[in-house]
Amino acid sequence: MDSKNPYISAEARKAAQALDEQSQRFNTQVAKGSDLDYFWGWAKIVHDEDEHYPVNWGLVFDFVATHLTGNFKPEHETALIQAGLKQSSGRHKASTVQRRLSTLRKKHKDEGHAGDGNPCSHPEVLKLLNDAKKTPTHATRPSKAAVQSIVEQVIKHMPNDTLGIRDKALFYVAFGAGGRRRSEVVQLKMEDIVERSDRFCIVEIRGAKNQTYADEVLTVKIEGKAKRYLDDWLRVSGITSGFIFRQLAPRSHAIKDNGISGTQLYRIVKKRFIESGVEGAEHFTPHSFRSGFVTEQGKRNKNIYDGMAATGHKSRAQYEQYYQAGAAQNNSATDIE
Repeated sequence: MDSKNPYISAEARKAAQALDEQSQRFNTQVAKGSDLDYFWGWAKIVHDEDEHYPVNWGLVFDFVATHLTGNFKPEHETALIQAGLKQSSGRHKASTVQRRLSTLRKKHKDEGHAGDGNPCSHPEVLKLLNDAKKTPTHATRPSKAAVQSIVEQVIKHMPNDTLGIRDKALFYVAFGAGGRRRSEVVQLKMEDIVERSDRFCIVEIRGAKNQTYADEVLTVKIEGKAKRYLDDWLRVSGITSGFIFRQLAPRSHAIKDNGISGTQLYRIVKKRFIESGVEGAEHFTPHSFRSGFVTEQGKRNKNIYDGMAATGHKSRAQYEQYYQAGAAQNNSATDIE
């Protein structure tokens, strides 16, 4: 029986979890389906083309160019809006166009049109999208550094329920344990903890992005507040093996066996920063913890090589891009009265 409610059996809880997972898979399929529905709705209205594969690469090129620039004929855009395909007038974000293109590319691959036979991989289509990302209109702003004061401000707004306890640990481990990358955080498992004491734990991160070989190991210490928040999460969750940061059922907050995905981590970070009301919340992403950690080291005049050992940076020049930004805040040379 469920310890929180004597009427709920373990079988009922498993059934609810299975339904929740099916719902998530269905929502993903709906999102992919909507991308194809949009593309073929646009193709029908603009070019009188019905769904077929493979698509002429010129049709894909026109789709990408039109949506990146917002250069729709008024009657076409009106028809798209009236059909419920487009919510409002104007261009798409580059990320939206890329997502729709990825869905169409995957559909072509499933239909047997891979490699050079896939129109979504045509050089001119890819160049068009890449060129757009370099323009001021579509350029992605670098993530804002989340230094310790910012991280703590966000954490203060998190509740003390199971979800809040997980996210506090998630945020402080990502920040305090050397500014971990998104992929490193979501892949952390209990089996990666090779030493554990009251003051700290040592984890091994294998195949980190900046490691030359997949079997190289980066050894990282988790201590201080990061350790305390992690201990709280492990105590509440009862996790002893497998993924450390798990998915929670939407309503019951029951802890699943599945680890969170990189996309889910991104959404959690965006949601928590916006809820906190911190200034510039929209410019924080999971990468903010990494840049924030290094910036914090600069503010505290910490040893560069110790910092690089924690982050796993092999290039001092790359590390110093963040470090010097932090160090500049404590530079007294410009304090001239």
